[in-house]
Formats: sequence, structure tokens, C-alpha cells
Amino acid sequence: MKPITVVVHGALGKVGREIITGVSKDPDLSLIGAVDVQAAQNYIEIPETLEKVPLFSNLNEMLEKECPGVMIDFSIAEASMQAIRIAAKRGIDLVVGTTGFSDEERTEIGALARDNNIGIVLAPNFALGAIVLVHLAQIAAKYFDYAEIIELHHEQKADAPSGTAL
Repeated sequence: MKPITVVVHGALGKVGREIITGVSKDPDLSLIGAVDVQAAQNYIEIPETLEKVPLFSNLNEMLEKECPGVMIDFSIAEASMQAIRIAAKRGIDLVVGTTGFSDEERTEIGALARDNNIGIVLAPNFALGAIVLVHLAQIAAKYFDYAEIIELHHEQKADAPSGTAL
């Protein structure tokens, strides 16, 4: 079976770089490109290898040259929505880990998946602890009139407060 071709959107962020490392190590996946609005060069080096992958600052330009089977997005909600619309219209399946989408945007994402006959995994948090915490908060909510969320991230967090906290 041929590997699934992958493009990473938001490639220069902390999580984007981790995804690039993980995808490049998976024999069932083939990283064919990366996109980040802050791209200052035309390639990104794959950690622990001598390989370089094309890096673009413009998603449309990237998709004119490469045709991935899947786009993985870990950017910010505004950029992610634009990228989802572009990729969906090209029939590219999506894995989206970006947070902060409104209810209307989540509805639109579902419609884009249906209308373009693609799969979209919208997973706003990949941390097991956060997923368990959200589940437990839903259970506990009926017992409390008020709750406060205190969020702590590293100082370089691009979308503070995070979509998980919101």
C-alpha cells in the first residue's frame, strides 16, 4: 500500500514541528510539504534526517504544486478556517487540531465535509489530560452554579487563551 501523502499547515509552530517529526517517522505516511505564513525559506528540514521538505507561506501555491491526501492543521482559528475551505474544495481530507472555532464555524466545517465528500477530524485538543478534564467537567457541571477556569501555558502560546479554555 502506498503511503498517505501529508501536508502540515502551521508547520513552524511548536505542535506543527512535532507533527512534522512524527509524520516523517511513520512508514504509512509521506510528508510532501509544509505551510506556514511565517515561512522565510523554501524548505523545512526534517529532524534527525538529512531530508528537506518544501515549505510555503501560501497554501494555494503549495496545493498547486503538491496534491496531498491529507492536510494536518495546527495553526490558529482564523488561518485554519481559510485553510479548511481551500483544502475541502480540493477534496483533501483534514485533521484539525486548532482550537477556538465558533459554533457557526464548526457547523460550516461539517457542511464542508459533507458537500465535498471528505473526512474531517476536528480534535481541538490532543492532550489526554485535557480530554478527560472536559469529560469530567461535563459530568460535574450539573452540580455547580459557578466554575472558574485558570489556564497556564508557556509564554509563546500563540492563541491565548486557548480554545480549550474558552
